[in-house]
Amino acid sequence: MIITINNFLDLNIERENIDTDHEYYHDKMKMFAGNTKIVGGERIKKRAWEMRTDGLTNEEAQTAVGILANLGDYWTFNNTMFSGKGQKATFETNISSPTDPTFSTGRYTSAVRLNDYDMNLRVYLEPIFILSFYRQQTEFDDRFYHYFIDTLTDRIWIDGELATNEEIQEHEINDWLSWNTVDNRITFHKDAGDVDEVYVMTGVSYTENLFSAEDVFNAGELPMNGPYQYVEGDFLDSDENSIVCKIIIDRNEWQNIGNSNQVRFRLEEKV
Repeated sequence: MIITINNFLDLNIERENIDTDHEYYHDKMKMFAGNTKIVGGERIKKRAWEMRTDGLTNEEAQTAVGILANLGDYWTFNNTMFSGKGQKATFETNISSPTDPTFSTGRYTSAVRLNDYDMNLRVYLEPIFILSFYRQQTEFDDRFYHYFIDTLTDRIWIDGELATNEEIQEHEINDWLSWNTVDNRITFHKDAGDVDEVYVMTGVSYTENLFSAEDVFNAGELPMNGPYQYVEGDFLDSDENSIVCKIIIDRNEWQNIGNSNQVRFRLEEKV
């Protein structure tokens, strides 16, 4: 069975490796002399599942854990400079009388227009991470392009397709994007233009067995918000396509099963 996280990460999990752990509670309770008693309300079912993946290579296990644990961060720029984890984008410039950054029409909802400023995003980085974002520079082309960068191999995908050296040079990516893993900083320089939907996947390397750059591109606006992520799979009720869950995982807890690894995690339904 395939469990899909946030419309792009596919994990193969056998049904016998899914344990249900549902809880029931009432939405209205009251304290009486130190004892909690039900005073009415609706009986609510909070569903949870303990899951174990099929065997993964070390690289695949590390990638799955990095995404499930949400080690990176996500800036939607939907009229806010704050990320899903509350990190605010900061700006700097050496231009006198500069034009301040503004919000503009984005690929999805709104984007940040850098104007005369460089933008710094503070996020926990490891030497290996993946960066996904949309960018528009009207002097280059009047539309948004999606960029997907694997720092392990230095490969770049544009709109889901692996870019050639000529395409990378044409887009001048190295002129308007840089990062520093020591300072945990990603910088979009002012020539980047308009930037939207920046998703940093910390500790993640590219493996097509779990997802592809095309999958992330096709997913579009990723449905992430803090610790909660969208989950799809045949373990859900027949009338459900997806649910929103909190994912609980110990990034160091892998189980070796012979020549491969099994990643364990818990899904708790948001109610």
